[in-house]
Parts: sequence; C-alpha cells; structure tokens
Amino acid sequence: MALKQKFEALFKEFAFERPARRRSLDELIEGLKSSQTRLQERFTKAPDTDKNRATLQHIVAIERWGQNRLKVALGEPLLNDSNHDYKPPKETPWEDLQRQFAETREQTLEVANKLVEAQIDKTKTVQHNQFGPFSVGGWLRYLQVHASLESKRIR
Repeated sequence: MALKQKFEALFKEFAFERPARRRSLDELIEGLKSSQTRLQERFTKAPDTDKNRATLQHIVAIERWGQNRLKVALGEPLLNDSNHDYKPPKETPWEDLQRQFAETREQTLEVANKLVEAQIDKTKTVQHNQFGPFSVGGWLRYLQVHASLESKRIR
C-alpha cells in the first residue's frame, strides 16, 4: 500500500469511521441537523463572491452525491458517478445556492431517517470513490464533517 493510501485509510478511520461507531444513527442525524443551522448562518453572513459560490457548489455536490451513496444501503443501485455530476451550474446565484444547500441537507436527513426506519445496520458499507468502502455511519459523519470543513473557506 502506497503512503498516500495509508494516510487516507488512517484519515478515514479517525475522522469518520471511529467517531461514527461511537454514535447511533439518531446521534449522527442530530449532528447533521445542528451543523446545518451553523452552516446556514455562515452562508447568510458571507458575501456573494466567485470563491464562495465555488465552495458552496462543491459542498452541495458532495452532499447530493453522498446522499445517493446512502440510498444504495436502502437497495438502490450503485451508480458509477462522482460528485461533479451533482454540481450546481457555475452561474447559480448565491441565494439560490444557499437554498439548494438547505434543501439538499433536508433530503439527506430524509434518507438518513429512512435508514433508521428500515433498521439498516450502520456498519453496512457503500463504496466511496476515494476512500473505498464506507459504513453508513461513516457516510453520515463524512457529510457533516465535509460541509463543516469546506465552509470555513467561505468568508
């Protein structure tokens, strides 16, 4: 295993999988909800700049892509796609991007609640393009952490 792959495996384990194992699906869902509020406040206060729009487009794309990966645990087929397939158009206005993030996070929460209702084991795995197999819990943690980290670039 190359050094980069070892680093990615450790990062995945300590940033996503280990914290997800310590939490129930309900706790992971609550983390997504509480981070949504903080993120939306940050976006509302930020100016409409090319850099901010590009960052929020990326956040929305990852959230949509991850949502579809979570649906695989519910029985939908795994698509050979990437987050770029879900990116809002470059010309999307700042206010529309904020609305799209809010709607997309709500959809993620709906999928997460379906996972709970279907009693899906949070250790069930679904492929991530870069990190390999990710547990359902790891995916939920990944979506929360990714959006929070990327949002720090919005000023």
